[in-house]
Amino acid sequence: MTPTGGHQQHAHQHDGDGEGDFVTTTLTNPGIIDRLEQDITDYLSIFGFSLRRQVELDESSCRIGHVRCNAVLVIPRLLIGDNCVATNNDTITASSTAVSSSIPVAEPIATLHLHINDASLLATVGPLLRTFLRLSPSHIHPLLLRAVIHCQFTLDALEKINKMSAEQKVDQLNRQEELSARRMAHHVHMLVRNSMGSALCLQLVVVLPWYWRRQSTQEEDNATIRGVNSPYIRTNVPISVNSVMSAMKENPDACYPTVQLVEQCKQNGTDTTDDHSIHDECSTATLYLHVRTRMCTVRHQPLLFRWISSWTTPTINHQCQGAMHPESHRVDRFPLIVTCIEKVGNLHRILMLVHDHDEKDRNTRGISGSSLSTELVIIMPTTAKDLNDKTRRNFDDAIDNFHQVVIGEEQGYQRPTLICEEGAADMLHKMVVQRQAFLSTEAPPRIVGIDLHPDALTLNGDYATSTPISPALQSMRDADVILFGYESTGIPSNIADELVNSWVQIPSRSSINVVAAMSIVFDALSWSASDGKALRPTTTN
Repeated sequence: MTPTGGHQQHAHQHDGDGEGDFVTTTLTNPGIIDRLEQDITDYLSIFGFSLRRQVELDESSCRIGHVRCNAVLVIPRLLIGDNCVATNNDTITASSTAVSSSIPVAEPIATLHLHINDASLLATVGPLLRTFLRLSPSHIHPLLLRAVIHCQFTLDALEKINKMSAEQKVDQLNRQEELSARRMAHHVHMLVRNSMGSALCLQLVVVLPWYWRRQSTQEEDNATIRGVNSPYIRTNVPISVNSVMSAMKENPDACYPTVQLVEQCKQNGTDTTDDHSIHDECSTATLYLHVRTRMCTVRHQPLLFRWISSWTTPTINHQCQGAMHPESHRVDRFPLIVTCIEKVGNLHRILMLVHDHDEKDRNTRGISGSSLSTELVIIMPTTAKDLNDKTRRNFDDAIDNFHQVVIGEEQGYQRPTLICEEGAADMLHKMVVQRQAFLSTEAPPRIVGIDLHPDALTLNGDYATSTPISPALQSMRDADVILFGYESTGIPSNIADELVNSWVQIPSRSSINVVAAMSIVFDALSWSASDGKALRPTTTN
């Protein structure tokens, strides 16, 4: 990929500079620092990434008894020679040589294009970028993966101009691009932060949006004085790279020299970019996704998983390849979905995911009656003695709020079952026995854990086209229960030891978000139904 226009390459030097074959950038957000440090330990260090923590003492921090901890992220330049990139004892073909600049550049082997239709949705794609990095094969250098963020919206820094005083209006009218650029710098920071820093380990290109340049005429000023609500003339103008760079200089938290900014331009009445290098050639694996709602990024996780599988060759256990479960008792229904949750925020996202699947079934497949929400069980990190503790109240309040805000009071809603971690194994066993009695089956219960495990079968992204289906997918289809563990510690050992008799893993460099994992599993189960329709939940009440 060639530099864009040449001007943004130098403007980032204030926060990061090249050190031979490396680019450095200073991070100040403790959440990004902690997660990147873990990622580097887990899988990024072999590619040359490193993180050096620093402690800064200043007058203000000393007065309040605190120190400010920063970290310097060291990002390797891609060493390209003879059209090859060396990565951990492997060689990956690249089609161009590196360009000398302040950011690492190389011809990507895969590009994810994300078209963002609203400024408020830009930060929501951070987790998608994190999944993009983690789901990609472990031998591929992260900087050979590219994400292009197309900001297809227009910022308005003066949406409240009619409520301003005359002096404020003059000041704000003179600073429109500066105000818009500051907002955009913040959006980029939130994008990186919500990716937990993963966005800094990819080739990240942000195509800047437009902003409304408001202009006031004397006639309009007079009309405003007379009390007439006459709008200011608005013109669509692209935000310049230089203005966003200036805003980044003023905000260290939002200054990332590895992020490439690209301006939009207008050609023949069509909004385009001024850099043809971000458009992919036929030989490059490319995926285009549009983000129009907050749920889009969750829906896109399975698409991302299937796409990555299409341009990679996963390692397959040939002993199991094409095998079918000899005792399959499959019916077209979802198994009981059990997930361990520590944070209330994840509970809301899981409820949204389940509700979204129910809505999709009703609207596109005509499935009615029982819903996936009736099959949902939440395990909380509490004991039986703590049924009235703060954790339980927070979980109940979150479910009530979801019912009121998302579902609506006029509609019926089956609450998920909440159980404590202590005694969860016995409770789940009783639920499975009840379920099997309802289905009139005497087969031993099959409980599948979704986790990294030595005996785990691997679910690959070709489940929509694979014939016969893979052993991992067959195992999930046969399951009475599919169990997801905590994000930090996985499935509790007491539950795993007593109940789980089969394991399935989603191939990744490191663990992925529980909501992303659930979205992929739900999608795989829907695709695997023998009649091509979604699996129907089964009510056991």
